[in-house]
Amino acid sequence: MDGRLIGSMESGMRSALVPAAVAGSQTELLPRGDEAARQGGHEQSDRGGECAAPEYIAFDLPFPPSVNVYYRRGPHATYLSKTGKDFKLAVEERVAASGAKKITGRLFVAIALSSPTRRAYDVDNRIKACLDALQDAGVFDDDEQIDELRVVRQAPRGDYARVLITRAGLI
Repeated sequence: MDGRLIGSMESGMRSALVPAAVAGSQTELLPRGDEAARQGGHEQSDRGGECAAPEYIAFDLPFPPSVNVYYRRGPHATYLSKTGKDFKLAVEERVAASGAKKITGRLFVAIALSSPTRRAYDVDNRIKACLDALQDAGVFDDDEQIDELRVVRQAPRGDYARVLITRAGLI
């Protein structure tokens, strides 16, 4: 997946989009059987062969730092730490390489986390960094757009956050 833009889906694929992804640790965030989408393909619209606007996009991002180290507090302000800057830059690079267009409107976000180690972590401490970096990379305007957020902790054999973003109400 590595940050490729995922194109529009047929309406039958919408129902298979995410529910299984949040149920088990081995599932993917992409619908099964949508090989064009897995390869970053786009469906053609009825408007002269243009690609239709994506109904969802997906990224494989680096495992996000904890919000406890993402931001630092100075005497007069809170600022982004070096760890935060490095993560934000990595996210911006993956979003730019994907050619992803901004998703507008109300959003549903699913995030599957796979830690590089077996060390315990709070999933909620990883979400803020992920969403802030995606917002700053231009994937959406404001995390206020997110109506539904699902997070899954996967087995610690990776070093990633698999993120799927779609318009709210599609699933």
